[in-house]
Amino acid sequence: MKEIQENPKTIPIWQKIVEKYHPTFLGECKNAIDLSLEMVTSWLETGMFKSSPNSKGIAKKIAAELSDHEKTKTHSRHIHIDEAVKIGLAVKSLEKDFDQEFQDLVLTVHHSYMHTFANSTAIKIIENQSGNAFVYHYRSGE
Repeated sequence: MKEIQENPKTIPIWQKIVEKYHPTFLGECKNAIDLSLEMVTSWLETGMFKSSPNSKGIAKKIAAELSDHEKTKTHSRHIHIDEAVKIGLAVKSLEKDFDQEFQDLVLTVHHSYMHTFANSTAIKIIENQSGNAFVYHYRSGE
């Protein structure tokens, strides 16, 4: 709207862009953002920081940091361990805090998933400890 107010000649361009979205789209996006913020806050509060005296405050601060699009730019952006520690997450270094055997096991799983994603149409994999898996595949045209 700011661009249109400053330069009304951009109206035809913006009409083409905006017409692709239904009227409730922005509200649905806001609800999705709010829900994800609530979920992450709750998970941090009841999981990672459940024994902290200020678990709610810590969880809210970290969730706000993780959901700040100005900083993250995208949902799938890698967060380096130094940044994770800086924002308050209680994380351990695979290289410093675990033995070589555990590192190898974790990296084997990681590389298996990366190989699967790179060489198939799989875009999401959820597995449990019982060996049950859900694999979502990309389908062209959807």
